[in-house]
Amino acid sequence: KMGLLTYGSGILFGVAWMFMIDGASYSKHIDNEVSVPFSFFVPGILGTISFIMISLLDPNDFKNDNFSDESQGNKAKAWLFIGLVLAFASLVGGVWIMVASYGNSAPAGTNSYPGVAILLHNFFLAFATTAFWFSRREASDFI
Repeated sequence: KMGLLTYGSGILFGVAWMFMIDGASYSKHIDNEVSVPFSFFVPGILGTISFIMISLLDPNDFKNDNFSDESQGNKAKAWLFIGLVLAFASLVGGVWIMVASYGNSAPAGTNSYPGVAILLHNFFLAFATTAFWFSRREASDFI
């Protein structure tokens, strides 16, 4: 059961990047003069870094309740916190790009699909990260 969640998170990760690639290529296809700037890729890159950071953690590191400065558990908690902050920042960045560049203030006739693709890209990256984290935990952790 947990193995399926692992495979599912990998599929979500791939689907997320396919949304970004599709949105960027569609943007170039509908208007040859306008392409998705690199700054629109930054939230996705942050989400991918977050996925990698959280995937590197061992869930057993959090079972240590020792609060000394050199505790492996404290380092793992700090690493997890930074990874979650990056994941949240990527979601906020995706929403910001969609609203600011493809929302109501966009010029008339602007197709909003690239903005929706960027938002879905970041949402699926965050969901894949969460799904992968929970797929690595033992079933007894949920009881």
